[in-house]
Amino acid sequence: MADFASIKRQFDGVQNTYVTLRKPYEARVNVASHTRKFCVSLVDTQLLMPGASKNLAALGELYAFPKLDPGEKRVVQADGSIEQHP
Repeated sequence: MADFASIKRQFDGVQNTYVTLRKPYEARVNVASHTRKFCVSLVDTQLLMPGASKNLAALGELYAFPKLDPGEKRVVQADGSIEQHP
């Protein structure tokens, strides 16, 4: 985020990191001569972890939601079964 220095005051500070506690930041970009607006919310997942565990795998284990390997594709079928694709 090259413009973070100019927009960082739009976010909230919690434990030496930036997060969204109130309203999301409204961003605008021009795509093919059309202005697109979207809202940005910052979440620092380290703040969700108790104690010294500070990684996404530990967070996933805490909530019984394992971290997915971005190199894998998992498809959950309607019957609840999971198909894995390399």
